[in-house]
Amino acid sequence: DNPQHVKTRLRHWAQVVACS
Repeated sequence: DNPQHVKTRLRHWAQVVACS
């Protein structure tokens, strides 16, 4: 997978975790 996509996914996951 591309690192750029992974970074975006990681950021989104972090947001989800913070919301929980």
